[in-house]
Amino acid sequence: MTEIEPERTYALRDTARHAIEENFRVESFRALLSACNEAPLAPTVYSLLGELLLQSHASYSRIGLGSIGTDDLVNLVQSSMLLDEFYGAKITGGGSGGTVCVMGKASSESAVLAICDAYQEKNGHRPYVFRGSSPGAMSFGHMKIRLQ
Repeated sequence: MTEIEPERTYALRDTARHAIEENFRVESFRALLSACNEAPLAPTVYSLLGELLLQSHASYSRIGLGSIGTDDLVNLVQSSMLLDEFYGAKITGGGSGGTVCVMGKASSESAVLAICDAYQEKNGHRPYVFRGSSPGAMSFGHMKIRLQ
């Protein structure tokens, strides 16, 4: 399936660590959401969820699976987190690359557009913003969460 290049150094420890820690992050994310049981989530829970997203992205990029474009988008979200609009972000999309999931407040659309502007200025093209849900959510279900 893959040819090993003898002159290349492979990040085997980081790759194994990513799989183990990613499982922990996913289970933690699920447990935090499940704990809400239709009750509003406390603001600190949103911060924890966002941190799990950021850790996931950093780990994914560390093993060489990320991209400059997705790293740029996540970095722009992180720098905007001081504005209290976003909680976190990570690469996503089933291995196709180029898709970043951003977790933020419902009222943060202008901040998302500002990130698109900054990305376009740096990279020469504008990111496409997906709004709403996906066919996958329609097939597999979804949950709504509310702030307290």
